[in-house]
Amino acid sequence: MKRGRPAGEPHRLSRRGQSLILLVGFLVALMGGVAASITVGTVYFAQTRLQNAVDAAALAGAQAEMQGGSPTTNQTYLKQQNMPAAQISVANLTDPPNSVEATGAVTVPGSFASLFGIKHFTVHARGVAQITVQAPFKYALFQGAHPSTLPLSGDVKVNGDAHSNGNMALSGNNCISGVASVSESGSTVAHGGKCTVTFTQVPYIPMPDWTLAQVTPGNATVISGAACNNIPQSLVGNYILYCNWNTSSQITVDGNVLVEPGYSIAVSGGLVISGSFTVDSGSISISGGMTQDMPGAGAALAALNGGNISISGNSKIQGVLYAPGGSIDLSGNQKITGAVIGDYVSLSGEKTITYDGTETNALPVKQVALIQ
Repeated sequence: MKRGRPAGEPHRLSRRGQSLILLVGFLVALMGGVAASITVGTVYFAQTRLQNAVDAAALAGAQAEMQGGSPTTNQTYLKQQNMPAAQISVANLTDPPNSVEATGAVTVPGSFASLFGIKHFTVHARGVAQITVQAPFKYALFQGAHPSTLPLSGDVKVNGDAHSNGNMALSGNNCISGVASVSESGSTVAHGGKCTVTFTQVPYIPMPDWTLAQVTPGNATVISGAACNNIPQSLVGNYILYCNWNTSSQITVDGNVLVEPGYSIAVSGGLVISGSFTVDSGSISISGGMTQDMPGAGAALAALNGGNISISGNSKIQGVLYAPGGSIDLSGNQKITGAVIGDYVSLSGEKTITYDGTETNALPVKQVALIQ
C-alpha cells in the first residue's frame, strides 16, 4: 500500500527549490563582492598613478618658474606614469606664494562593476609645489639624475651627508660619515670597511638651483673678439669671456670669471683661483690640479645649463663644485671643503669632501618641494 506524506511536511521538490534560490542569491552576492574588490583595486591603482603624475607636473612647473619660465603641462610625466589619457592642468598660485598647483583627472573602466550598470569611474588628484628661497642645502655630495647610480671608487671620504636620486655603488675603501640616502633601492657596498655605510631610502630631492644673473660678476671687464687670442695667464678682477680659453700654462685668477654660452675652459697647467669660475652651457676641464683657498666664495666652479666639470691632479678647493644639468668627474687626489653637487657625479682616487655650510649658504640657492 502506498504511504502518503505526513500532514504538514513540505514537499521535497519545494525544499530543493528553496536551496536553489539561496545558492543563486549567494553566488550573486559573491560576484558582487568580487566585482567590488576588483573595481576598488582598479580605482586605487589609477589614483596612485595619477597622484604621482600631478606631483611630478607640479614640481616641473615650479622648477620652470624658478628658472624664469612658465609652468606648463609636460606630457613626458604622463607617459612615465603610463596614463596618456589623463588630463592635467598646471597653474600658478598666490596663496601660498611662489607655488604651482597641478590638478588631474582620468576616467577608468568600471571593470566588473559594469555588470551592475557602472560603466566607468573618474578619479581626481592634486599636487602643490613651492619655491623656497635661500633654503639650506645640507649635502656634502649630491647626484640629482633620476634614476642613476652614484659610483664611488678608490679612497673617498665624505664628511657629511650624501644623496643620490637613484642609488649608490661603493667600491674601494670609501666612507660616508653622515646620512647616505638614495631614492631607489638596490644600492651596494663592496669595500674594505673603512666605515659602515647604511643606506636610507627617501623620496626624490630636486636639484638646488640658482640663476645665471645671480652669478654674473659685477664691474666686469669683457674679453671678446681678437682680445681672446691674448688672454693673460694671470687675471685680477672680474671678467666676462666671449671665447674659449685653452691653455697649457697655469692660470691664476684673483676675482670671478663668467664664460658666456657656447664657450669652454680647458686648462692643463693647473688653476689657482681666489674667487669663482662659471661657464654657461660650456665645460670646465682642469688637469694639473686646482687650488681655491677663499672661504665663503660659494661656487668655486659652476657649469650651468648642461655644462660639465672635470678635474684631475692634486687639488685643494674651498667652495662648491656645481653642475646642475651636467656631470662632475673628479680623479686624482683632492680635498674639497664645501660641496659637490651635480646631475651626474663620478669620483675616483683619493679624496675628502667635507660639508661646509658657509660655502653652500653663500650661494643664492633655490629649491622646489611638494607641500600638498
